[in-house]
Amino acid sequence: MFMRLLKGADSIPPAPKLGRLELPDIGEGDVYHISPLQMSAVLQDSSSDDEGSTSPLLPVAPSHRPSSPQTEILKPRRKIRSPRPDSPLYPTRRTVSTTQPDSSDWKAGSAPSTPEDKLSSSRPLTPQPGAPEARSDTSTPAKPLKGILKPAPPLQPVTLHWQLLPFDPAWSKKKIYFDVARPVHFIRDHTHMPPVALTDFDLLKPASEVPLTKMDIRCSQLPHWDIFVKPSIPGGIRCIDVYDAIYQTFHCKLTTIEKDYYIPSERRTRCEAQFRRRCRESPALEAVELRDGMRRVDLLEGRTIFMGLRRPVDTDDKPDSYWVLDLGLPNDSRK
Repeated sequence: MFMRLLKGADSIPPAPKLGRLELPDIGEGDVYHISPLQMSAVLQDSSSDDEGSTSPLLPVAPSHRPSSPQTEILKPRRKIRSPRPDSPLYPTRRTVSTTQPDSSDWKAGSAPSTPEDKLSSSRPLTPQPGAPEARSDTSTPAKPLKGILKPAPPLQPVTLHWQLLPFDPAWSKKKIYFDVARPVHFIRDHTHMPPVALTDFDLLKPASEVPLTKMDIRCSQLPHWDIFVKPSIPGGIRCIDVYDAIYQTFHCKLTTIEKDYYIPSERRTRCEAQFRRRCRESPALEAVELRDGMRRVDLLEGRTIFMGLRRPVDTDDKPDSYWVLDLGLPNDSRK
């Protein structure tokens, strides 16, 4: 008990607890400015505190904040970074474009792409249903096409029907007599005498083992006009198609310009004699033929018998895709 009293007498009494002090209300945004005279008074007052003298502070009148902001109290603005130039060291990501890349962006034979170029290409977007697929315009050029053309494959050998080949006892089954100056229904079979008309069964035979869709024929006696053969019925060209194309090509009338250009003066007499002979061989149509005038077949000067088709040789000076028509003079014993 005594120790407690002794301890309480020696102990320092606790400091009084002060309540919350309210600060004076100051207008928001008010700034107090002190003149040099007031500042000197404040300094004198602070220096006299040590001597125990008290002097009232001069009142300071509040003033409004100036309209212009103070640069020293504002936060510095964030510096906007300028875009870097496009270079291999700093590749930029390109936008996705649905258009095809311009051909002027690259040249054939340019250097291969580098790893930096591969990183710069944008990742392709996932295509949405119903939307066209977008392609990214990358800096890697497409592979240029090769400019070397492969040579055309050689023509496959085509074997024509024996009717269209030159007569040979080894494979020709019949002796075909075809005068190109007369229609197809005048073709005769001269295997046995008297000659008989060629049957439709023979005329409708395929022209070759492989079905042909076209044939181009040239005649050395009439090099100015080519003969083009096309199938008349589905299934390829038939023998009758070849015969009829030859007749129709040579049966065309000659114009005045063609007669002056294709018939030289030294041949005109022979061609006119052949024209009159052809008209006499058609008694029922002699007057009609005389009125129509000369035809292309008259330029053959009587060499009108079909001797067969063959492939061109070097002396023919004709493309390999053509067939060559050989014609001969008529044999009176075969008529």
